[in-house]
Amino acid sequence: MKRTPMRLNRRWRTCWACALSIFLPLVSLYARPDHPLIVFASERDGTQQLFTMTPDGGNVTNLSNAPDDEYHSQGRWSPDGSRIAYNLGHVTVVQHGVNVSYGVGVMDWDGSDQREIVADGWQPAWSPDGQRLAYLLSRDVYLVDPDIGEPKRLTHFATCNYIDWSPNDRILVCYSTVGGTRIESVDPDTGVTEFILDHADKMYSPSWSPDGKQIAFSANFENLDSQTEYIYLMTLSDGRIERFTPVDGFHFSPRWSPDGRDIVFHGDRDRGSRSDIYRALATNPEAEMNLTNDPEVTNVGADWFDPSLSVTPILKMPTVWGELKRMR
Repeated sequence: MKRTPMRLNRRWRTCWACALSIFLPLVSLYARPDHPLIVFASERDGTQQLFTMTPDGGNVTNLSNAPDDEYHSQGRWSPDGSRIAYNLGHVTVVQHGVNVSYGVGVMDWDGSDQREIVADGWQPAWSPDGQRLAYLLSRDVYLVDPDIGEPKRLTHFATCNYIDWSPNDRILVCYSTVGGTRIESVDPDTGVTEFILDHADKMYSPSWSPDGKQIAFSANFENLDSQTEYIYLMTLSDGRIERFTPVDGFHFSPRWSPDGRDIVFHGDRDRGSRSDIYRALATNPEAEMNLTNDPEVTNVGADWFDPSLSVTPILKMPTVWGELKRMR
């Protein structure tokens, strides 16, 4: 009778040891921030590099610490927050200045383990499960596994300017046409497209909301002759388009917060040579914050991560936001 608890304890200890041996390496391999962070690009330390800050603009940290012959821009969080994909610019000096060629880089969330995964390409976008990256090359969309490489061409537009990967696993593309600009979604496995919007004006940087119901993008639908770009929101169910940014200026690269309540973007309100990162409520753009508020340098290309609302590909283990997406 006295031996039974001993045998059960031994079995439990064995089970826990096996579990820890499996999951502890995974925890260290997929480390991620324990609080919300926004990644953005800035020239505040000289060349353009990636930084993180908290959603109120505090705790600015240089992730890149890149050499002078590298430019880092347009950081994009992986769905689980463990990695950041970005434009990796290689700077070479030529006779009359400098030349910048772009590839796609990936780094760990804290700036460590920086590596180039594609030597020629730019503007990476993660798949919802974090297993693939879409990027642009020669103005077409390519797909690549960030761990093993082997790029695959997906589209044949030859005029694609911007991409984003939607929460319902379709790639949002924005490309030039004879009559203006068109936004479509593309099936990443078949390449089949679905029409969303076209317009005579140029449209830039479309971004799908986390619930898949709206698209934010940059354009100027109100005065094609003015030197102004606004952020607009399009509701997919009825095609309704509303201007989001209330003031004049150049506004680009809208990105949604993981819960869909806020939108971050960069804006040049003075029409000069610099811009700041702004954050505004999706339902009340008048309630906005200038997160960088730096009169000296350019800050661009923000993207938001929140560990409580992330999706992890580790053994397909769900998180809060992952369960919400699955139930939708």
